[in-house]
Amino acid sequence: MNNGDNKFIVKQIQGEVRNLFKNLIDLSDLDGTRIDKDIALLSRGLAAYSLHLLADISPNEAAQSIVDGNGDNGIDAIFWHKNNNVLWLIQSKWIQKGSGQPDYSGINTFATGVRNLINENLDRPNIKIIKKKHEIEKALSSIGLKVKLVISHTGQGL
Repeated sequence: MNNGDNKFIVKQIQGEVRNLFKNLIDLSDLDGTRIDKDIALLSRGLAAYSLHLLADISPNEAAQSIVDGNGDNGIDAIFWHKNNNVLWLIQSKWIQKGSGQPDYSGINTFATGVRNLINENLDRPNIKIIKKKHEIEKALSSIGLKVKLVISHTGQGL
């Protein structure tokens, strides 16, 4: 696939993410920051869209899974699918130009965050993770739990 093809696909994903999640994803934590809310919507929306497709959940459930923000330890979405006993942990990177890949430091942060979460070491979580702490603890103590890790991005190898 060449870069032109990737840009075309990124544009399609962008439209779908905005259509499904524009009014569902919370961006209020970005008020008063320099962070571009549109890019944050697309990045958070990509995490939600990935969950929507992979975990077969509603857009609203997927949007409620978003924990992206300060202190997230590289984890952008957490969803425990109780019926299937699967804990989904998602990192997403919105790459507008459709080329390149997530950087090593971001992936390393995600790996560290996953290890911390599994070990219930939530010493620097953000408020969104704190709100999910009880659910995370229940999931982690559930016999037969499967943990699925997803790095979702709009770069090469899409």
